[in-house]
Amino acid sequence: MIDYKTRIEKVTFGDLNLEIEMVEDLDQAIDQICEELDKKGKSEDLFAADMCPYFGILWPSGVALAEHISRMGTWMKEKTVLELGCGLGLPSIVAAKRGAKVTACDFHPDVKVFLQKNAAKNNVEIDYIEKHWEQDADQNPQKTSNDVTYDFVIASDVLYESSHPASMAKALKFYCKKQGHILLSDPGRTYLQAFTKELENEGFRHDLFIKDAYGFNRNGVREEKQVFLLTFQR
Repeated sequence: MIDYKTRIEKVTFGDLNLEIEMVEDLDQAIDQICEELDKKGKSEDLFAADMCPYFGILWPSGVALAEHISRMGTWMKEKTVLELGCGLGLPSIVAAKRGAKVTACDFHPDVKVFLQKNAAKNNVEIDYIEKHWEQDADQNPQKTSNDVTYDFVIASDVLYESSHPASMAKALKFYCKKQGHILLSDPGRTYLQAFTKELENEGFRHDLFIKDAYGFNRNGVREEKQVFLLTFQR
């Protein structure tokens, strides 16, 4: 794991006072990775963009999703929750604080350390699975009795490539219980409408909320953005 330069950010949602360790400056972190790869003669590996540490910032979409979960109060108590592409894990931590049994999933090899630190800082337990959220849905398009499904499947800011509307919709449906719920937040990327249409075609209805949420940009500077929060149910 890269020895990222980090900082602790305090986050408050009503009665919840949390501390989240995040990468201080994304561009600086990418430079660190370049230097490490150059030393090993593997600088070209950086351009496997999925390995860039985008997970390390508290983006506004993640904060908006966490706030929404916090406002749900005890609705998630004793429910099962899966966060896809969890990154720093703020929505997962809030769900755990609200009494849910939470599993977080990501494929970046450095996420686990950050998630464990942040869960410990906030006195919650979160199960972690290191794999890409597309994996099970692609390999097992039809569920079997051994596949684990969840009451809530949540994700934030995950629609940034043209293939993602279809693949994310497939993954969310795969993991969601028949009477379960999907929560997704997005900063208004190009692919949001296509994603919504994909889930509608799968029999989901949705509600849309527009929220103003603060977060940080890639240089670690606080900013406020408008975020789209969608809730889906069959």
